[in-house]
Amino acid sequence: MPEIDLHPEFVDFEDAEHELRYFIRRCRNQRNVKKIRIIHGFGNGSMERLVKRVIEEEGYSAGDYHYDWDNWGATILHL
Repeated sequence: MPEIDLHPEFVDFEDAEHELRYFIRRCRNQRNVKKIRIIHGFGNGSMERLVKRVIEEEGYSAGDYHYDWDNWGATILHL
């Protein structure tokens, strides 16, 4: 499953948002990719909120994503 790790590298939320949107769109265009993992970390929840906002702005609803049950600092998005 393709994944993007936002929490150690992106302190700038604008950069994180740009990279996340690019990642989602690139994966969505690949026929064999059905789901992706977005690692946002725990922290104060601001990166997690950014991830959920971007996912929903990209046209997905709450039923399309959930916490990764093996890593609560990550979200799985079903494309």
